[in-house]
Amino acid sequence: MAIEAIKEWIPDIVFCEWAGPEFVKLTHQPKRSRIIVRIHGYELDSGLLEQADFSVVDDVIFVSRPLKEQC
Repeated sequence: MAIEAIKEWIPDIVFCEWAGPEFVKLTHQPKRSRIIVRIHGYELDSGLLEQADFSVVDDVIFVSRPLKEQC
């Protein structure tokens, strides 16, 4: 779902399967919903994690323990 749609419709929870560009945009919008993100291996080298504002993220799910340790 595009960030523009989330601005119009305020869900209780936004679940981001990927920490991609849309997730980064979401973290820089006024917080209106609970935000949960799932981190995969590709995000480590994408440079996107450093751009996101994790202070507004409620929960982070890692696809594996080794990935969590790398982050």
